[in-house]
Amino acid sequence: MLRNKDTAQHVSRHTTWRKYWRNLPAALGATTPRPAGPRHGADAVRHEPTPRQASLGTTIGAKIADAARSQIGTRYCYGGDTPAEGFDCSGLVQWAFAQNGVRAPRTVSDQYHAGRAVRVRELGPGDLLFFNTSFKRTTLHVGIATSPDHFVHSPSSGGRVREDRLSDPYWTSVFATARRLVP
Repeated sequence: MLRNKDTAQHVSRHTTWRKYWRNLPAALGATTPRPAGPRHGADAVRHEPTPRQASLGTTIGAKIADAARSQIGTRYCYGGDTPAEGFDCSGLVQWAFAQNGVRAPRTVSDQYHAGRAVRVRELGPGDLLFFNTSFKRTTLHVGIATSPDHFVHSPSSGGRVREDRLSDPYWTSVFATARRLVP
């Protein structure tokens, strides 16, 4: 009998916490309710594309950054270099440059050696940002600057192309260098 009473109290506590967490966004002032219903299969919550952002300008670097931004929400695919199949980080870079008539190397290591070094305070749209995301010296990740503090990249397996802040503590801690491929 005691065992059933303990189980009933546990279930009751669990239900109370579930209700608390479900209602927390509203308690914090969120204006839109969380979606209800199943979160998998045909009724899964879909990733909504980012609303069209204003153009970054007319320079070739700005057009490259705009091309990369246009792919926000596209899925990551190892070795991918088209919107249809998805992108890996260097594939996104090569594709965005190609959309603007500029040839860029395909691999991160080749991109790392292309162009010229740029100081962080001189970053402009279209510059490449390189990150050492592993303790291995040769593991690099690349993104395209959209402003001095933002960049677009295709993060990793299971991820989607997104725009992040360079000043985020994680990205700051793994930042390696910046390079400019276009004038």
